[in-house]
Amino acid sequence: MRRRGSITAQIRRGAAAAVLLVLGAPAAGAHAVQPAALPPVIQTVPKAPGMRFAVDGVEFKADRAGRARPSLASATGSASLRALDTTIAPGVRARFDRWYAGRSIATLDIYYRVQPTFVDLDGERVDPRAVTSLTLLASNGRRHVLGGGGERWLQGNFVIPESQGRESTALSYAVERVVVAGSTVVHRGQQRFFPSEGSRPQLRLSLFSARFEVRDALLGFPVGSAIRLEYPNGQVQREALGPGSQLTLRSLPRGDYRVSVDALGISSSRPVALSSDQRVDLQVISWLDIGVVLLGLASLGLLLLFIRRPALFGRRGDKGTVTVSAKIRERVR
Repeated sequence: MRRRGSITAQIRRGAAAAVLLVLGAPAAGAHAVQPAALPPVIQTVPKAPGMRFAVDGVEFKADRAGRARPSLASATGSASLRALDTTIAPGVRARFDRWYAGRSIATLDIYYRVQPTFVDLDGERVDPRAVTSLTLLASNGRRHVLGGGGERWLQGNFVIPESQGRESTALSYAVERVVVAGSTVVHRGQQRFFPSEGSRPQLRLSLFSARFEVRDALLGFPVGSAIRLEYPNGQVQREALGPGSQLTLRSLPRGDYRVSVDALGISSSRPVALSSDQRVDLQVISWLDIGVVLLGLASLGLLLLFIRRPALFGRRGDKGTVTVSAKIRERVR
């Protein structure tokens, strides 16, 4: 009986201790998240004046030096510290990366709104809608495949992890590919830009011009209403000819094309390998050419016929003369 009582007493003491432990746990947890645990100053890396933070929903911002000071008085027993995505300047956004040094350092990724512009080798503007895709390689090793023209957000910095969040470096982007009408129009890695240095980097494209002239094959006069140009990607585009049946197309990517002429007559498509500014002469056999050739052949035939007829008559006359002479001789005899 004594043994059973002893066991019961031990169980009761264990249960009481467990109850005390459970009751004491919230107090210990509340102490761990007291406002005093928040850092007195938060330094943004890189410096981001105006970067927003929040403690229990109460926001505060970083000053010009990128330092933010939490309002400890506003924190409750379950205080939570958050960094909020912030537009820190027109076309510039800051996004939280991670905490360092007990949340006294907040590293940020800074994004810049960038809209590349395109020019040809002569410096003439190229319509960004002609660009099918743009491939960039960032200096941190990340590759970005973007659509054609238009704005896009690019990360402009990279915080070095080995620096424990204290050092940020600017990211640069190398242009790997720019595709226009199925052809790559840049040399890989030769052009580079920093989003942090300007929102409109200019990219130079290897685009050329082609001058088309259409002439009658026999008489040489201008002929035709339009040309049909098949691009390297298989796309076919009809372009109206100008005065004198001439047309100059600019901003054409290098590659192999085929061109044909819309005209009253006979013409065939011909290949054009474009690797520089080029002049392309096209010829059409018009119906007038066909008429002239047929008329010439008919005239030649008639001429040959008239040339041969006197000879035939002469031969017939000679035979007649010989026959008459023979008959006269026979009578004389």
